[in-house]
Amino acid sequence: MAAGTDEWEYVTYAPHGAKCSVCRRDVKPLDPVRRGTIQQAAGPPVAVYRHAGQCPRRGTAAA
Repeated sequence: MAAGTDEWEYVTYAPHGAKCSVCRRDVKPLDPVRRGTIQQAAGPPVAVYRHAGQCPRRGTAAA
């Protein structure tokens, strides 16, 4: 999903229920995330989030 992002916009906190686009885990309320967008075939762009540091499951940097 994140492969189609143009660029990561900024570090923020994800809305309730958001999942990391790298590790697919739920993002906790106070976990900093990077926000990006992807284009859909039809309709407006969709916001995607990934952990700003390391993904908890993978232990890899999500830069």
